[in-house]
Amino acid sequence: MVDGIITGKVKGGLSAEIGITAFLPGSQIDTRPLRDVSHLLDVPQKFKVLKMDSKRNNIVVSRRAVLEETHKELREERFSQLALGDVVEGRVKAITDYGAFVDLGGYDSLLHSSDITYRRIGHPSEVLKIDQIVKVKIIKVDPEKNRVSCGLKQLEEDPWTKIEGKFNVGDKLQGICSNVTDYGIFFEVENGIEGLAHRDMLTWSSKKNSQPGNLYARSQSVDCIVLEVDYIKKRLSLGIKQLTPNPFEKYNEQNPIGTIVETEIKAIKDNIIFCSLEEDIDGAIFSQNISWDIQDDTKDAIKKYSVGDKIKAKIIENKKYSFLVQKWLKKNTIKDVLEKFFEVKITSINTCNLPRKKRRLGKFKGYKTQYKKVIITLDPKDNIQLFSDI
Repeated sequence: MVDGIITGKVKGGLSAEIGITAFLPGSQIDTRPLRDVSHLLDVPQKFKVLKMDSKRNNIVVSRRAVLEETHKELREERFSQLALGDVVEGRVKAITDYGAFVDLGGYDSLLHSSDITYRRIGHPSEVLKIDQIVKVKIIKVDPEKNRVSCGLKQLEEDPWTKIEGKFNVGDKLQGICSNVTDYGIFFEVENGIEGLAHRDMLTWSSKKNSQPGNLYARSQSVDCIVLEVDYIKKRLSLGIKQLTPNPFEKYNEQNPIGTIVETEIKAIKDNIIFCSLEEDIDGAIFSQNISWDIQDDTKDAIKKYSVGDKIKAKIIENKKYSFLVQKWLKKNTIKDVLEKFFEVKITSINTCNLPRKKRRLGKFKGYKTQYKKVIITLDPKDNIQLFSDI
């Protein structure tokens, strides 16, 4: 350590007088970059000699190294004074996307964004400002890593303790949109109390729900309904579409199972034909429900159709999608033959692949009856051959 003063600016740093002229690089002036160094000129300083070349009469010094050693001593001393649960005063030194750093008198502590307020915020700068004086509570002390974490919201009463038992499933609430994410929207229903409306719970349309940000904006007031509440985990699940009639239920009432509908193919994906039945209601025709012809490969059968084709289909199941079967509109000759031959009622149809050695026979069809399982295939002459355990 040597004493000296900074005399002026030179290329790449400052000039210092320590009994001999020395060079103070710009990176060694302070622990952080300084735009203005006028307050350091002609002021007695302590420096650490980094390099000395007697032949070239060149000396390199550092003011930053002295500050870091001083800060380290102050930091260790201040760390020993901080204890879990202490309430201390600090100054906001820096703000990041994930929180803020608070100077607790020589020791910088992280104030995470989740510990700033019970409300959901988009960025810590919505609540804090640089050089703002705040009171915080020490919530974590790690002696091994010499780290201290502090919290601001811990000085307030947890709002969940005030509302225990207040909300019940089915209650209608009014909330303010506090945050929009890809998986749903958060609504503040009371001060510090937020609930999540998952994107599937926003509207009855899966297409509209795919982009929640197009439906609601922050600060928008929305009516919602309580779907689930957990006071222990502090979770509130909300729904919005439940406040309106379910269009699927109405459509199912008007079009029960067995109804033949005329529809248009809107998309073909993963061997499934998607049809538009009504607004926000789609029907799906799976490849195995396209044709009764067992010689048709399901992939080849689906290639006969294109987007925009007008088709007729029969509703066989009513769920979120109306499952349609086109082959029911065709004569089921194979099914008729088997029912007459075995004198039984066929209840379902399954598909299985032939063993490698028998692929020349084509594909088997498995017919489950009330009494036995019959596997059949058609030879090139369309004669029925039976392979079964009968």
